Amino acid sequence: MSSAETRRTDRCAEHIVLVRAPAGHDRAIDALRLAQAWLEGGRCVLAFFHGDGVDHAAMDIRCQWQALAAAHHSLDLAICSAAWQRRLIDKQPPAPFELSSLVQFWYRASLGRALCCIGGP
Repeated sequence: MSSAETRRTDRCAEHIVLVRAPAGHDRAIDALRLAQAWLEGGRCVLAFFHGDGVDHAAMDIRCQWQALAAAHHSLDLAICSAAWQRRLIDKQPPAPFELSSLVQFWYRASLGRALCCIGGP
């Protein structure tokens, strides 16, 4: 496990939103609003972007996620590395988005209090 993965694992992530909705979909805004509501309630939040959800880091909506992360330091923005590599190959995600694995996601989900999946089949 890398030092970046260790730091992410050590952080509190009691509420997790799994974002599978494409960036242009109506449900994409629902994911953003849910994360914001949890953060405003004092929760630590992990937003994990998987499948079509990884486009959030590559499209215009990323600015809203970046602003939310800047305002709330208890928000982690993690992108499924396999899904990212299938779409964007060598490009690195913009800060504060970080690549992560499904193993890391499931580990953090096992420690969390709430998990909500938005979008996907």
